[in-house]
Amino acid sequence: MMSLIKKIIVTTDFSEKSLNAVHTAIQMCQRHGAELHLLYVVETSKVFPVEGILAPIANINDEIMEKDIFMLKELTRSINEDKGIACTCHHKIGFPVQTLCETASELDCDLVVVATENEESSLGFLFDSAAYQVLKNANCSVLAVPAEKRLASFGNVIFPVRTKNDVVGKYNFSRAILKLNHAKVVMMGLLSKPTKKMDRAIKDLLAQLGQFMEEDLIPYVSGVIVSNDPASSTKEAGEHYETDLIIINASTKRNLVQFFAGNFTQRLLNRKEFAVLCYKPKRQRTIPQQENTFSTQMAFG
Repeated sequence: MMSLIKKIIVTTDFSEKSLNAVHTAIQMCQRHGAELHLLYVVETSKVFPVEGILAPIANINDEIMEKDIFMLKELTRSINEDKGIACTCHHKIGFPVQTLCETASELDCDLVVVATENEESSLGFLFDSAAYQVLKNANCSVLAVPAEKRLASFGNVIFPVRTKNDVVGKYNFSRAILKLNHAKVVMMGLLSKPTKKMDRAIKDLLAQLGQFMEEDLIPYVSGVIVSNDPASSTKEAGEHYETDLIIINASTKRNLVQFFAGNFTQRLLNRKEFAVLCYKPKRQRTIPQQENTFSTQMAFG
């Protein structure tokens, strides 16, 4: 079976949460036969002097960076030799989110794997989480992995279905994930306005997807939930079914209420209980900006 996931990129700073994300990315590469790209980003502020700071920051951090780059090379070698994965590491200087998204575009990656934060912000969704910032700027789909979990596979999956989303595109992208993980799927039709027209439309979508899953021999159950708060309903279902993964259509649009309360994607993205795959149609590769003069890279195959 042909997988649409051929290149995966993940960042690491050797923290526990980033290594958990690397672990998940490795397992996915093994199942999909994909290339793995490890990215280590040194924040610009730690390398170039900032006004008002007299000490040369580069000198202070040289030893730490050299140690991390050595660890990056060793991790890459280990993945290549021990896991049998085509793995390349990249070391760059820049702003983490921007550098990750630009590198994913340059490498024409199909999936970005990111670790979520350990805690939810006390200010709600007034400020975007790092994972959400990556999703907004990435040219491809994003998998958000819980900070404190080492997920090796996705056996239990929830597949929300909403009439306004490209659920067929989402299924085509994720079908290899479902098959290779031998996943059991819960298809949730989500309705906020239970009109006859909307009810028929969501049931038609569920029937179409059900036919796809039957052809792919993917076990599933399906049903329709009427809810004014689809994010909460999806989260509760995720907890009830002890879900490993929820697959959603990425949406970064939000109205005034959602600006403070968070939209559907934001409210699911940083969960501690399960990973969230945000499907995003792959955009055409972009040419790096000329002004990014401080970016450097070292790749080791």
